[in-house]
Amino acid sequence: IAVGQWRITPGVRFESIDTNRKLTSTGQRYDTNNDKALPSLNVAYLLTPDLTLFGNYNTSFGAVQNIQLNSQTAANPLKPEIAKTKELGARWQDRQVRAEVTVFEMHFDNQILQVPGITPATFRNIGATEHKGVETAFEYTFDQEGPFAGLSAYANYTWTKAIQKSGEYAGLDVPFYSRNTDS
Repeated sequence: IAVGQWRITPGVRFESIDTNRKLTSTGQRYDTNNDKALPSLNVAYLLTPDLTLFGNYNTSFGAVQNIQLNSQTAANPLKPEIAKTKELGARWQDRQVRAEVTVFEMHFDNQILQVPGITPATFRNIGATEHKGVETAFEYTFDQEGPFAGLSAYANYTWTKAIQKSGEYAGLDVPFYSRNTDS
């Protein structure tokens, strides 16, 4: 929806996933039915032809993946992940430069993680987690008349603080999340 310099994109995605698993050795069945409505709202303001300011709210749903299914037992009934994400940021794009900075916050209701130190790989729900951070991106396209015509250079950097909000490790970092990621 375009109103003047504003761009507004509301939406809802509906996911329906039915998973059935049967252990041939015991005959035990694990049936999971998941129906989720996932709302979103994306708002952008075109401040100048080159500069866009934006804010987003999105809900995502992560079903139990195939690699995780073998971890599912009566004692470990894996449930899907649901995340709510909020973002605020700015994008700049002209003939040669593209740059973006975004602050974000994600809240998982029921995050799934691999349990460290166990073979074969075992997964479990660790409960609520909170991920906050800043993401940046920069790309420069070289002049088409110069010696580097057709080439570009880019760099990305993300800082994330991911904390467990529930369970026995509440207040500690979520395993396997890097605070700093770059390319």
